Amino acid sequence: MRFSHTLKVGLSALLLVSSGFLWSAEDKGLFWRVTSSVGSAHVLGTIHFADKSFYPLRKEIMAAFEKSDVLVGELDAEALDSKKIAKILAKETRLPKGETIEDHLDAAVYSKLKQYLQQENVPLASVEHTSPGWLMMQIMSRYIQKLGYKAKDGIDRHFMQRAQGNKEIVGLETFVEQLRLFLELDDADALVSETLRSIETMDSALAALVDSWKKGDDKQLELLLIKEPLLSEPKAKPYFERFIWQRNRKMAKKISTLLKEPKHYFIVIGSGHLIGDQSVLTELASMGMQVERL
Repeated sequence: MRFSHTLKVGLSALLLVSSGFLWSAEDKGLFWRVTSSVGSAHVLGTIHFADKSFYPLRKEIMAAFEKSDVLVGELDAEALDSKKIAKILAKETRLPKGETIEDHLDAAVYSKLKQYLQQENVPLASVEHTSPGWLMMQIMSRYIQKLGYKAKDGIDRHFMQRAQGNKEIVGLETFVEQLRLFLELDDADALVSETLRSIETMDSALAALVDSWKKGDDKQLELLLIKEPLLSEPKAKPYFERFIWQRNRKMAKKISTLLKEPKHYFIVIGSGHLIGDQSVLTELASMGMQVERL
């Protein structure tokens, strides 16, 4: 099975920012208010890679953040601890002793990967003991950073840094949980092939995603990221379940527990989790909470 749409699912947050744009007063974005009988929250659809031109953010968003008691992100404050993250990556992303990435790939796919690394001036020796899933994440990130966007300037990290030492920070997932989504994919050959192919053909798709996000058009984003991929590749449904829907249910359950407290939360979640009929917001509404688009 081809993985082109699977990559869109797993990397949707990255895709939403890989074709540069400015955040301005005219950009609607993806922003909601959620209320229970006890607590309340503002929910912002975020993007994980950005640059300085995205700031300052809209006044309404910043006002909601400043008034909040707790920042809720996909990850907690551990994500800001570079030493701890480095230890996790060293443990989780290296292949078992004695194995190289060549052992996990078909000869033709391995040849394509070597050619790409040579073209990008990346020494094979520096990545040959890296798991295929993590290497593909690195390749995608490298591509995005070549366009001028960095994780340190991402919207979610922006709020994490502002909240650190000033607000309680709660995570909906752990870094290891997110990392293993990409490390435990079954077909390494398909993953590597489609990652390399997607880089060559990504620009037009990115332009459509960015335009939809700027307009706050969640329906168009749903069409681009979920409906059209499932229509053209129905067999991809298990991967949507793995990367998006299963996680949405877990996130919504944790948010519903938080909203049993009389506090106001500011929640930052990748935009791909806030669209469609199985989104975090849909799950919260089904639990009896009021969801209002802002």
